Amino acid sequence: EAGRGFAVVAAEVKQLAAQVSAATKTISSEIHGVQSVSADVVSSLKAIQGSVNGISNSISEVAAAVQQQSSATSEISATMQMASGSVTAIDRGIGEMAGAMSSAANSTELVRGNMQMLVK
Repeated sequence: EAGRGFAVVAAEVKQLAAQVSAATKTISSEIHGVQSVSADVVSSLKAIQGSVNGISNSISEVAAAVQQQSSATSEISATMQMASGSVTAIDRGIGEMAGAMSSAANSTELVRGNMQMLVK
């Protein structure tokens, strides 16, 4: 009878060992699944980081372009103000020349009149 009891206990131990083995395989499979998902998450996060870095670089490039545009606009404005001042100075010079020409014409007319009086 003792041999039968030992056989029953041995069968139970064998059955428990089989259950532990099956549970270990299931746990191992689950761990591999979690590791695979973790690797996918890491890969996705790296891709997201790359995209964020790309966007950051694009924003920096746009900011630099805006700064260049602002500088160019300031230079154009300064050049236009200088050109406006030059046009004003030229206009004033033309006005002075017109006055001088008118004065010269009057003087020439006066000289011509005097010459005609001398000729008579």
